[in-house]
Amino acid sequence: MREVVPEAYRRAPQLVLRHALTLLSIAPEIEHVIAVSDPLRRSFEFSREGNSRFWTRRLADGLVDFLLAYFSGADGAGLCFENVHAADALDQELIAVLLRRAHPEHLLVSVGTRSDAVSEPLLSALATHARIVRPASPGPASAGILDDAPPSTLRSLAEAYIASDCTSDDLPARRAYEDLDSETRRALHLAHVTSLAQRNELSLTLGAIPFHRERAAPQVAPFVAAAAYCMRMAYYEACLDLARRGAALVDDRSPEYAALGRNIVFSLLLLHRLDEVESFCQKVETLALDPLLRSHCAYAMAILNARIYDGEKRNYDAARAWVGKATALAELGPDTDAKVVNLVFLRNTLALVEMRTGHHAEALRMVSDGLKRLQNDAPSRYPMESIVLLHNRARLHVALGQPELALEDYATLLRHEPSNSEAHFDRGILHQRLGRHRDALADYDLAILWSPPYDEVSFNRAQMLAVLDRKDEALADYGYVLSLEPEHLGALVHRAALLCERGELGAARGDIERALRRSPRHAKALSMLGLIEMAGRQWAEARRAFDGAIESDPSEATAWINRATLLARRGEPEAALRDLDRALALGPNATALHNRDCLRKSLAGE
Repeated sequence: MREVVPEAYRRAPQLVLRHALTLLSIAPEIEHVIAVSDPLRRSFEFSREGNSRFWTRRLADGLVDFLLAYFSGADGAGLCFENVHAADALDQELIAVLLRRAHPEHLLVSVGTRSDAVSEPLLSALATHARIVRPASPGPASAGILDDAPPSTLRSLAEAYIASDCTSDDLPARRAYEDLDSETRRALHLAHVTSLAQRNELSLTLGAIPFHRERAAPQVAPFVAAAAYCMRMAYYEACLDLARRGAALVDDRSPEYAALGRNIVFSLLLLHRLDEVESFCQKVETLALDPLLRSHCAYAMAILNARIYDGEKRNYDAARAWVGKATALAELGPDTDAKVVNLVFLRNTLALVEMRTGHHAEALRMVSDGLKRLQNDAPSRYPMESIVLLHNRARLHVALGQPELALEDYATLLRHEPSNSEAHFDRGILHQRLGRHRDALADYDLAILWSPPYDEVSFNRAQMLAVLDRKDEALADYGYVLSLEPEHLGALVHRAALLCERGELGAARGDIERALRRSPRHAKALSMLGLIEMAGRQWAEARRAFDGAIESDPSEATAWINRATLLARRGEPEAALRDLDRALALGPNATALHNRDCLRKSLAGE
């Protein structure tokens, strides 16, 4: 992006600015190249820690959107990635998405690697979307390849190898590097670190500089800073890697280890690597390390038991016990704003337990008390740290049937952080449930503005566009959802419905067949198939589809309503009425009421 964006900004500034949030997240150095608005700049002041581990997938899709738009219409455009076996997990994820979404006639993607040791999802993407070319082996290098080279040439070759971050395929350069004595090698790495640091590029502090530091005079400070940055940006894989490498450089009782250990345990937790969370927490407890680190580990164990473990392994009593332990350890620390924040969030975890055990009113009280404590005891931290609590309280108000109070909390939250995409999305869902379709659409638009793309919000936006009779735009949005998630069942079924309305039965059938290949007993898809068959006057096939939908999910009201329509048309009004009664037994439904009223009037001869 450091290579592409300057030229792109000259040629298509509006395109770059439309994707600025994604581009700045990936390559923060470009803030010196493009015009960054104050609201966008402020959005980066808020930590993304706690975001879903799929945040990086959003960034990958956002970057691919930018690249596809920028290179659209270009002849022979291509992107070539080398040494991909040495790329970190987040870069490999990006390349996987690019391979899937880029058509080679428009943008040819070349992936060079000297090893099959790449991670998922890139491994599957290469197998599915790439043509694999394996060049002939060059054979072993001659043992005497550098025997006659002067020292100055050997040093230049070794420096070139270091400049490649030790990924070069040049055999003489690699051999010259390997033949260096350890002191000279460390000195060259240190000189390269100095050169990189002078460029003042943040991205280098997250990769190249720590890499060369490990091979020069190891220092833990770059790892502490880099891991903290990656945690704030929700780059959990990178955070974990940096924190573990930094932790290997220091004693496990040092303050630096405590800071790195906190990021290790929370990265593992947010990546849902649960066995590793348990193992790390057990190690910290066994060694009786820093009390605050032990508190963080106890908090992680509470979250596992309260929210993440499945089924019988979830244990709310254990969660309460772990919160108690974490609180006692946190209380040992000095009286600081950070301590207040930690204690408030531990109480927030107890509120989660109360909510999960059906005590919503008690949970609401605990979250409200936490907000008051933040405001009174750590006012400087309140604007940033209140966000999670306000979001949780809004959800509790929804659960308690208090939508207007929830809307008040969302409004307060968004005054603090107008760029919170998830809050806009959740408020949009609430507006949608309340039938406030234009308000919902406005929130979905803001959710899209303040995040790289994610399929859930675009899908909901498409639903609102359809309700507001903006059908062409809805179709476009469903298509975009399917570009992000090709097997998105909801988008396939809803797009099929719109296509069926327009009489495009072939295209509608294609979407439903895709859905049913993915989920053969999907009730909504089978019900939609029945409508397509009815439109083509294939009555027997329509009946089989409706029967299959009802058998698959008797709570699918649309299947009962649609089968009633078929039965009425085929001269079975009594059976149709029974189906409409079954639909209404599931809950209020205007279509079922209208159809039943019409059918009864018809039977009465009115």
